[in-house]
Amino acid sequence: IPFEIAEPGEVSLSITNALGEEMTILTQTFAAGKQQFKITNHSWAQGLYYYTIRSGDTQLTKTMLILNKR
Repeated sequence: IPFEIAEPGEVSLSITNALGEEMTILTQTFAAGKQQFKITNHSWAQGLYYYTIRSGDTQLTKTMLILNKR
């Protein structure tokens, strides 16, 4: 999941399914600029998921669709 931050710092990623059940939470420290979280979905069902990225006072929520498993 790609994202970009203006300042270095701690960034968290939370992913929930369409029912609001939390699937995972990851927290890492990143340098400023373009970055990404790498996730695997081996145990998740196909469907709609929501992910939220938080860094400082900034929060961004988007959707993702899992169509097949690898």
